[in-house]
Amino acid sequence: MTGFGWRSPSPGAILPRSVSLALWLPRASARTGTTAQALRSVTQDDEPHGVSGLMEGTLVGLIEAWHGRVLACVALCPTPGDVSSVPHEVADVGADAGEVVLVRLGGGVPVNVALIPQVEQFGSHLEPGWHVRWEVREVSAWELQVLGATGSLRDADQELRRAMGEVTEALLTLDIAKSSPQFADIVDILRDPVDLTGFVPADVSPRSLRVLELAARLRAVVDIASHDDGGALTAAAATQRQQALRSLDARARRAMEAATLLSPLVPSPL
Repeated sequence: MTGFGWRSPSPGAILPRSVSLALWLPRASARTGTTAQALRSVTQDDEPHGVSGLMEGTLVGLIEAWHGRVLACVALCPTPGDVSSVPHEVADVGADAGEVVLVRLGGGVPVNVALIPQVEQFGSHLEPGWHVRWEVREVSAWELQVLGATGSLRDADQELRRAMGEVTEALLTLDIAKSSPQFADIVDILRDPVDLTGFVPADVSPRSLRVLELAARLRAVVDIASHDDGGALTAAAATQRQQALRSLDARARRAMEAATLLSPLVPSPL
């Protein structure tokens, strides 16, 4: 998979770094002794993550500086043309990155910030590596905007179940040849659960974990299908194919957002 520079060929790596970070920040803020676990989950095999913008330094320094301060948090997965959940101050850069973490911090005057990862790949195709720098920017209050755009975790769960049920029909619409390697990869993903161990905290709620797992599988299907030119021979068929892929991916992205949202305005998914 090459679309967004996933951290490994595993479908589990379709889970953005921002999702892991958004799930860990409130836990690391509330508990001592969790920083090392959070870093392993977020960075995986990356080089140590840096931080720039409102804060300068390293990701470990940011996590430690925010201990006891994280009041609300969410990971967003915007794309160009689909930024309804993203504060306007970071809509463009967030869409370019494909992921954003939004945080409301307490401890004195409440501050709302966005963290946008800038990812650079190095090394060979067989042995890739990644440099990651999180740019920290102040943004306006975001919770009501995210709630309105993302919806509830329950709705996301139901929508993903429907989407997974539609995938077989969608594959026929996308006209991926059964003899192609892409088709075999998709069948494997649909058949086998994705193991997110190591990408998310161990105490994520069962519903949140199920939603993240289904969303990761759906995004993996979309990523693979996007690299197969299918059998679409007309402009109308090609357009229909792209619309189907965008619809599937949008549902998966919204589900990831709902599964990471921690806010006093909604029941905690923790």
